[in-house]
Amino acid sequence: MLLILLTDSSELIRVSGYEGREVKVSCPYGEGYESYEKYLCKNDCGSDDVLITTTEAKKNRYSIHDDKQKRVFAATISDLSRTDAGKYWCGVTRTGKDIYTEVILEVEQGR
Repeated sequence: MLLILLTDSSELIRVSGYEGREVKVSCPYGEGYESYEKYLCKNDCGSDDVLITTTEAKKNRYSIHDDKQKRVFAATISDLSRTDAGKYWCGVTRTGKDIYTEVILEVEQGR
C-alpha cells in the first residue's frame, strides 16, 4: 500500500507589522508551479476577497512579486491599519482546487 501525504494547507505563516508601515508576506510554493498565477486573498477567498494577483504587480495598497528561481512569491501591504489584521491566504491558481497557505497578520500600533 502506498500512502501519499499532501501538505497543501498545513503550513501557517505569521507576519506582523506596524500601523502606517508596510508588511511583506512571503509565500513559498512547490516545484512545477513557477508559471502559475499566484495571489493574496482575505477571508473566504471569494472573487471579491482577492487583493492582488501576480498578473497585476501593483493594485491599491498591494504589490506582488514572484521569484520563480526561489519558488517564493511575496505580497506587500502598505499603509497598514488595525483593520488589516486577520486571516489571509496565499493562493496558487490551478485546475481543480487551488493551493492555499494560511497567513495570520497582526498589526501593532505605530512606533
